[in-house]
Amino acid sequence: MRKVDDYMNSMRANIHDDFQSVFKHAPNLALQVEERLTTWANKSHRHCILEFPHYEAQNELNVFKTLDFDSLTIEQYELALNQYKVLCSKSNVNYNNNFWDNDLASIKHDAVTLSPNGVMGTSNLVTSVNLLANEWEKLLSLQYEQWELEQISLLRKKFLNGLIEKLKLIDEMLGLLRSLGIEPGFLLDLSSGTLKLNNLSRVKSLLQQISNDEGVKRLLDLLGRLNQTEKSEKIESVTHSFIQKSAVTDVNSKEEIIGVKLSKDIEHALPSELALLSDIETSILFDLKYVESSLMCFEMSGQQLVDEEFEIEEALAVDEDEQKGPVIICIDTSGSMQGAPETVAKAVAFVMSLKAQSKNRDCYIINFSTSINTLDLSKGFSLDKLTDFLSMSFHGGTDVGPAISHALHLMTENTYNKADLLIVSDFVMRNLPKNQLDSISELKQCGNKFFSLVVGDCYLSERIREVFDQEWIYNPQHASISELVAINSWID
Repeated sequence: MRKVDDYMNSMRANIHDDFQSVFKHAPNLALQVEERLTTWANKSHRHCILEFPHYEAQNELNVFKTLDFDSLTIEQYELALNQYKVLCSKSNVNYNNNFWDNDLASIKHDAVTLSPNGVMGTSNLVTSVNLLANEWEKLLSLQYEQWELEQISLLRKKFLNGLIEKLKLIDEMLGLLRSLGIEPGFLLDLSSGTLKLNNLSRVKSLLQQISNDEGVKRLLDLLGRLNQTEKSEKIESVTHSFIQKSAVTDVNSKEEIIGVKLSKDIEHALPSELALLSDIETSILFDLKYVESSLMCFEMSGQQLVDEEFEIEEALAVDEDEQKGPVIICIDTSGSMQGAPETVAKAVAFVMSLKAQSKNRDCYIINFSTSINTLDLSKGFSLDKLTDFLSMSFHGGTDVGPAISHALHLMTENTYNKADLLIVSDFVMRNLPKNQLDSISELKQCGNKFFSLVVGDCYLSERIREVFDQEWIYNPQHASISELVAINSWID
């Protein structure tokens, strides 16, 4: 295992030195490469143990070493000697017949003369057995080390060739993706083991076509509006609260006279009432008034400050980011789209799906001619699935109806509610049926948006332009782009 680990550490250092720029722009790849190296080391170690050509001889030695050498029989010793002899023959190593044959003959002679029951009992016999075990183990160790080095070298070469080829392709892809304004880290997943070389090559080829075509690049910049964050303004009611000190009457406070009242409060009795006590006859009247709480007394009170909370409601205009919804892309792969138009359509679908994924927008792709095929990227993005899907072509007639019907149905579901629909086609097709037009009108009122990209210059002049919120026309032959805005008065 130590040799495998040494090779792994050496590979790790070389890979990180050679692909620093890759790991700088896609840090997650460094962790994934580390996982691949660890997996390689474990598999290589297991391979070297289980595929060792002398694996059986190793087991025979292990069984032999478990025996009690002091009580070993001549037959057991002779069997072990023959197994060692077979190993020497397979390993092209000199068995040293003279030594071992003479030693066996001597042991048999001693057994007959010294121990008639055939049990080894002399020190010479035990020494021979230990010598055989040591020589057997030494030969197996030598054979294993040589074989292990060869195997690790072969496994290392095979592993590195595949990994380095992928990393070189990824390095080239990173530059192409960055030139298109796409953050590539999220789509590069080596750890899953599904990032195939042929798919990476396909992606690289497609990206190169996009990068070399200025018209397509300008087109993608225009289509990038589908991924821009919109600003919306809404009115919010904001309630402000504040605390103010207020003076309130405190009846328990005796700070000032505010009037006269009837009571039995002697300390605040009027002087005229107290004068009744100066005469014995009138003091009886005072006592009576006191019992009846009818003495004329000063009414006293005071004030204290308390905290009072007040609330004011205010209307404010607030700018907020409007979260863009999912994206549904319909690609025309009919016979009329063969050649440059189909390549442009797939390039648009590929880049738009990557941009949607990078902005956490669910994406659904529909391939259509006379039938449809679909790929739902909301259930887990996979570069392999995307490239495999975009490799398909139907090359039949054009019938956008099934694709639009499927897209309209998606827009009624939770995942793709309020989705943006982009149709990429040459639009050499018949008009849409009224029921689909009515469904599109209803969905527009619910916030769904419809876009079209016409690839070519032979599209029908009578197609329903008012269906789309915005249209682009791209001519692959001249790399020219026209941008149209739909007339939406029919839904207002």
